[in-house]
Amino acid sequence: MCTLIALLGTVPGYPLVVAMNRDEFYERPSLAPELRPGNPRIVMPRDARAEGTWIGVNEHGVVAALSNRLSGLPDPSARSRGLLCLESLAHPDALAARSFAAKDADTRRYNPFNLLHADPTHVVCASREGGATFVRDGIGGVNVLTNAGLNADDPRARRVLGLMRDANVRFLDTAVRSLRSALWDHADAGGRAICHHGQRTGTRSQTIVAVSDAGWRGNRLWHAEGQPCEADLLDFTGLFR
Repeated sequence: MCTLIALLGTVPGYPLVVAMNRDEFYERPSLAPELRPGNPRIVMPRDARAEGTWIGVNEHGVVAALSNRLSGLPDPSARSRGLLCLESLAHPDALAARSFAAKDADTRRYNPFNLLHADPTHVVCASREGGATFVRDGIGGVNVLTNAGLNADDPRARRVLGLMRDANVRFLDTAVRSLRSALWDHADAGGRAICHHGQRTGTRSQTIVAVSDAGWRGNRLWHAEGQPCEADLLDFTGLFR
């Protein structure tokens, strides 16, 4: 039940700020954010089992982030959704990345997913379920991705929007605090909390990416490994240097 908040055009100097809670099995191994050299360069945490990612940012300022859709039992033979997330970061803007993901999902077998792409001018999403791929555009301001999709009218999204309604996003530091506060929430929102403490699964980590209008070297990234209400938020901004 991953939860993501994308702020588009609201934080001065940082036209895109994305914060994501990753919900996953505790036993699934993962690695902290790292620089993936190449063309383009990518900064991302990595799924140590399937080698893909659930969130990353490339040197063009494109952020890709993945959530599952809850639709029946997963097919263990399907291709890793995290690999599609990673491969979509080869593209120069959010619209091109979404187009690639939608076309690829129509030619290969994936379990249901939502794959968000964002850059300093767009937030968009491609979703796959029931053998069909559908796309949705985001808005300027606050966007919320849940397992139900981008800006869906579900209890989790409504809870996040309520928590962000009076958030101070006039500066990056206050925006990060507001995002953290919303993603720490433990109130029931459709059967479980945004920060979830389950027995076998739960909120495994939190990642916050701020895309700077000054380019790659101005970007910021923080990552907390563990439940975000307890884990320290570490600064990985040096990866952009």
